[in-house]
Amino acid sequence: MCGASFLYAFAAVALTEIGDKTMLGTVCFSAQTHRPFAVLIVSMLALCLATALTIAVGYFFGLLLPLDVLSWIAGVAFVVLGAYIVLHVETHADESCAPSHTLPGMFVTVLLSELGDKSQLAIFALSATEQFPLAVFAGATLGFLVVNLVGALFGNRLTTVVESGTVHYLTGLLFIAIGLLSLLGVI
Repeated sequence: MCGASFLYAFAAVALTEIGDKTMLGTVCFSAQTHRPFAVLIVSMLALCLATALTIAVGYFFGLLLPLDVLSWIAGVAFVVLGAYIVLHVETHADESCAPSHTLPGMFVTVLLSELGDKSQLAIFALSATEQFPLAVFAGATLGFLVVNLVGALFGNRLTTVVESGTVHYLTGLLFIAIGLLSLLGVI
């Protein structure tokens, strides 16, 4: 059912992206540039491109493999993904946000950070098993929009409460911590 594909994709993206590195990166970029809607547009363009590529690959796999095999793979993927989310609450932003104050730099950062992300894995599984890839795209895009709109608006407001230098300093500390955790294989 087309509506179900839309809702599954929306829920999967919205739930996996709340507090994820892409949302926090949007907060960071918005706080740094003071241009929340430009940040939102650039972020959404990158997310739409990543999602379209993921759906194309997932749909292709859906044509190659039998539906029962794809359903089993998708089921396992969602169970593993759900367990990961429950066990590993993410509190990090994209470590490459701080040095890139330009909108093209942000586009590349968001695009690369999404490849292989939990939301993209969920979109891949849905596009391989659902019969309506455009509904999956629309649901995923709306999920990204809702979460990143909140991120862009919060980031823009953050610097009205906290000095911009403080935001940069705290963001830098957060990125150092993320980098160290990443080097240690924690995230």
